Amino acid sequence: MNPWVRFVVILFCFLTVACGADSTPMATAIPTISNIPTETLTPVLTKTPLPTSVTQVSSTHEPTPTIPPATMEIVATMEAIVTEKPELGEYYSRACVVYSACLVSSELFALSPDKKWATFFTSKGSGGLSIVGTENNQQWNVTYQDITGNNFACECSVEIEHWSHDGNYLYVSPRTPGGGGPFWYWRDYIQLIRINLNNGTWVDTKMGSAFSFSPNDRYIAYRRAQDVVIHEFQTGKEQIFRLPAEYVVFGRFLWSQDSKQIIFISSPVDEAVEKPKGFSLFLLNVDDMSVRTILEKDERYLFPVEWQTPNLILLEGLYTVSSGDTLKSGGKKYLLDLQTNSISEYQSP
Repeated sequence: MNPWVRFVVILFCFLTVACGADSTPMATAIPTISNIPTETLTPVLTKTPLPTSVTQVSSTHEPTPTIPPATMEIVATMEAIVTEKPELGEYYSRACVVYSACLVSSELFALSPDKKWATFFTSKGSGGLSIVGTENNQQWNVTYQDITGNNFACECSVEIEHWSHDGNYLYVSPRTPGGGGPFWYWRDYIQLIRINLNNGTWVDTKMGSAFSFSPNDRYIAYRRAQDVVIHEFQTGKEQIFRLPAEYVVFGRFLWSQDSKQIIFISSPVDEAVEKPKGFSLFLLNVDDMSVRTILEKDERYLFPVEWQTPNLILLEGLYTVSSGDTLKSGGKKYLLDLQTNSISEYQSP
């Protein structure tokens, strides 16, 4: 055999063996929401001991220029829990926390404001939450099926609504896929569930329709039949303002920062989002339950967005009126001055 041919053959064989020796398997993919199995969850709230080591959680991840330190603290805490309780890792993904890159709310992978609880989205048949203590040996599990009694497989979830300021309660609601339309706009669908974080028990508050917690966590405002109800948590006392019968739907409650006033809208038809006849805008004083009418059946369809100062409220039009009186979603923004009762177009800073 020609010496050059022999050299090429030997070199080819050598390279083939070397390349084969260096090959490595691909890393196992991190489970994502799209990988969720469909088996049914074991129902209701259960208590599962958490290893003591989890209570020593500290951030071992160095912050990066694109990921805030607070976010990395959440990641470190939750991943320490997943290390001790790997079954929760089936649904956890760092991307869900850091980039909100999941089809579920990023709050379903988060810490409570006092950082004593971590929440994990779970789903087997129907969606749910695992709520795990970071400073104790407690875990509470709740599913969509538990709350609603609907025993069927669905792409449903249990979503976080509010953590009480005293750290004793978590408010959640069951959600089905989809959205839009008057049913969602007026938040009539909410079933507001209160979970006792001390013992894992839960109750239906019956306060879900159009609910809104006051900034000081003293009150919750919600809709009940024709009434605006202001419920005080500490005393259980309820104050009621009844709207005239012509206002079939109302809500979108927005509290002032001092928790003394609420601004909200109402409409004379129950299909206001599809067949609107203008929105009325009311200001409710919580101390004496007196109401001031700001607008009445206004065809700009303005609803409150943000209480910027004690006397200035940002409003937004639900629609834009185009040629031929056709209504399109998304309107202009306005600024309401409560001192003068004037409304002007909002100029972005």
